[in-house]
Amino acid sequence: EEAAGWALVDAYADDSEGLLRRYLLRLRRLNKTAVQRYKRYMSSLDDSLLGAKEKAMAANTEVFSDPENMEKISRYVSTGKFPWEG
Repeated sequence: EEAAGWALVDAYADDSEGLLRRYLLRLRRLNKTAVQRYKRYMSSLDDSLLGAKEKAMAANTEVFSDPENMEKISRYVSTGKFPWEG
């Protein structure tokens, strides 16, 4: 619910398996030609994001392999206390 409030997820439900099943059924009904056209369009766009993938992966690996950072994330998950709160 909180993630939805922050616009981090499009949908959530107590029955997450049922929600996933509904989304997968919708995806199966998409017009294949339309999907191919959209993929062709996306491929024609500037690929600067693809070029940044390696840097993004390295930055995320550094952040999430830092033991101090992981401890603060774990503390937040278990207590709700933000890292900057003493």
